[in-house]
Amino acid sequence: MNSFEDLENTWKNQNRLSPRKSAEDLINSAEAEIAGMKIKQRGTVLILSLTVAILLLYLVWMQAYRHAWFFTGLLIMIGMLAIRIVLEVVSYARFQRISPNKSTNAYCEEIIAYYHWRRSIHYIFTPIIYVSYVAAFVSLMPLFKANMSPGLYWYVLISGVIVFIGLALLIYHQIKKEMTILNSLKSSAQEHFYS
Repeated sequence: MNSFEDLENTWKNQNRLSPRKSAEDLINSAEAEIAGMKIKQRGTVLILSLTVAILLLYLVWMQAYRHAWFFTGLLIMIGMLAIRIVLEVVSYARFQRISPNKSTNAYCEEIIAYYHWRRSIHYIFTPIIYVSYVAAFVSLMPLFKANMSPGLYWYVLISGVIVFIGLALLIYHQIKKEMTILNSLKSSAQEHFYS
């Protein structure tokens, strides 16, 4: 009798297989994550736009157009941020077009395609933009040294290094967080799509 009880206990304690997510479950969980990502994308565009506006004001205030090297450095910095803004606006537009009202397979295909799009932005474009931006800033340092007091120059240099390190860590953290969400959406979509 003991072996029957053991068998019965094993049966009762086994892991229950959860049913596959329905299309509605997939859409509801995806919509919650999508809403948060949309807010972050709008915030990114706002912050980058403010930075471009500040750099443009600085360009005009310092009359950088009179000094080719200074103008080129600032223009590269502004251009890199403008490219990033365009990428974020395009991403946001693509994200807006993903409609949960389509068939489940079409919805899953769109989620997977968006995942690949964002992955290419994060792992190809973002490093190029970041390195170009930092390189443009570094190229301006000799001009700052020649035209600033030593104290102000060291302040710009040290604060620049701190800002760029902090920015790199923030970008890394945000990319990691977004890719985790997108991986989750992609996995759910693939699980449903290929089942």
